[in-house]
Amino acid sequence: MDAKEITSRLIEDLVGRPMAQWAPPVRIAGYDLLTTVWPVLERAYSWTSANQLPYRSRAERAADQAIAEAAIKGDITLLDAASPPARRVIFERLVQLALALSAEELIGISETVIVVPSDLSRTAHWRIAMTWLLIEMPLPWPPGAFDRHGPQLRALAQTIQ
Repeated sequence: MDAKEITSRLIEDLVGRPMAQWAPPVRIAGYDLLTTVWPVLERAYSWTSANQLPYRSRAERAADQAIAEAAIKGDITLLDAASPPARRVIFERLVQLALALSAEELIGISETVIVVPSDLSRTAHWRIAMTWLLIEMPLPWPPGAFDRHGPQLRALAQTIQ
């Protein structure tokens, strides 16, 4: 199952009705989208030993499975049970997503967008964002390109929250 199928199924489960019967949809983009996934990135920063591993593309499928399970069950702590190489992949995706969203916001565009029913909670929003954006996420930059910028990302977080 790919990201689109997982996201569609998750939304139908969350909303409890087919897409045609949703409340009016809302778009979440830019800093709003970044703040939606920020709790997951904050948690990922605690995986110190896993985040120091080299990025291994062979762990991407395990990362996708861990992301899907956490989003479907609505429990980000389930990501902690992923293997260290899978957590490294998840962390890399989150860091690069945060940088891409920040860059989009700074230059005044919002290309990265999710659309959700307006009657869903913020918790539902991160669950949808996780499946739509992080499963099978192609990295815009080479893995590890921003490893030394952790403190700057944390400082950026303080300005967002």
